Amino acid sequence: MWSSKHVAVVLVGVGAWALIACEPFAFFATNNPCEDDSNCPITDQCLAGVCVSALYTGESCTVNEDCSDGQGCNNLGDSPDFLCYPLSADAECTADDGCTDGFVCWLGSCTDPELFAPDNCTWHEDCPGSFCIPNQSKCASPAVYGTSLVTDDYLYIGDEDALADLQGYDTIVSDYGIYVGTNASSNPAEIDVATIDLGSVTTVFGDLYIQNQDTATVVSGDNLKTIRGSLYIQQNNAVTTISFPALEEVQEYYADGSPGYTSLDISENRQLETVSLPSLQTLASFTLDYNSEGDGATFPAPLTLSAPGLTDLTYFSVGCDDPCPGVGTFDLQGLTSVTNSLDMDFPVLPDVALFPHLVEVGGRLWLRDLNGPTTLSFPELVSVGGDTWGLTVANSSTLTTLSAPLLTAVTGPIEITYNDALSTLSLPMLTDVSTFDISGNPMLDTCVVEDLADQCGLPPADYTNDNNLGEPSTCS
Repeated sequence: MWSSKHVAVVLVGVGAWALIACEPFAFFATNNPCEDDSNCPITDQCLAGVCVSALYTGESCTVNEDCSDGQGCNNLGDSPDFLCYPLSADAECTADDGCTDGFVCWLGSCTDPELFAPDNCTWHEDCPGSFCIPNQSKCASPAVYGTSLVTDDYLYIGDEDALADLQGYDTIVSDYGIYVGTNASSNPAEIDVATIDLGSVTTVFGDLYIQNQDTATVVSGDNLKTIRGSLYIQQNNAVTTISFPALEEVQEYYADGSPGYTSLDISENRQLETVSLPSLQTLASFTLDYNSEGDGATFPAPLTLSAPGLTDLTYFSVGCDDPCPGVGTFDLQGLTSVTNSLDMDFPVLPDVALFPHLVEVGGRLWLRDLNGPTTLSFPELVSVGGDTWGLTVANSSTLTTLSAPLLTAVTGPIEITYNDALSTLSLPMLTDVSTFDISGNPMLDTCVVEDLADQCGLPPADYTNDNNLGEPSTCS
């Protein structure tokens, strides 16, 4: 059952918060005095001398737990009396007609419309007992978001007590971002815990930063489902595991309902071994760079990456300076589309089909310095490229086979260069490409390149076939 507690956060000094709490709350459209129901609008009833929604049951209460399941406790306008009322007759919905009479469908839950003002808020103060959803100009329903920690400023979590204070909140709202590992002076702050745990938090409004930690080995949030902003996990030198098992969405929305551009950036975590995001479905940009590099002399185990539910990305980048242990397990099995670029610059990758269901890459497909796999296979890839960038596979010393059996079009150039062991190039459906440079592959038969040029209808001026195995003059 949700709590009607509302907290505004004001920073008053280094590591100190002032909390202003009101519990329970009231913000009803009709609170007129009355003697009986005839003094009230037809949709209301007279209870304890005040006109209130007819949905009230009339049962006295002090806190939500005094009411039956599915009901909450609230007071009647300015009256000191508290009564129970239904929260929801149907927990989930997609439209108003999926709710019982008197309820509306609000963000997936049937809700009493008098619990929130659906429109026309500018500041959090416009939503008593709630908060103004960023970019939406709508007050949030407490029935949906539960107990909220709200600030219109930065929220700094700079010590163990501040981290512990997050426990018990369902939703965190910060207009300027939540900074775990930063104090109120905007300086890095060590939190002396083994696990950076977001506890009961299910929803975050605002960008979430977890940074600058040398003690914590785990970053987790078992209940976190939604981040309406970006997530940055950066420069945590001891973190080996990042785990958000329930996280489904890292996405903000504009006032018209269109999605904004949000990022998941996991970078420079030197001991990182595991990134587990089994429920993640919605995200724009995913960056996984310069992790697992150890101290330059010793290295962690190869990285395990699991995000099998992701189907669409705007941008994906994974990279690491050599030497590093590379990726041991790589699970993006559900990824079908990258609308911008897909960049991989990693010394060691597993010898499997990394993206078995990838169909299209709208920008460049950039694969460089992949000195682990012998085979790169894209069994369902159909198209690659934008106006400038196309397909690049370069400087991969162990690669012997490159295969994309369904690839038909590359908008932009193809560059397959300086792959010392590449001997098999299979692009049997490719016909639409403007130019390519396939050179410096000493094990690749130059006649394979000539055949590909003929297949694509390219004249000699539009492709390069140098320093491969054999001479073009020997090809029939």
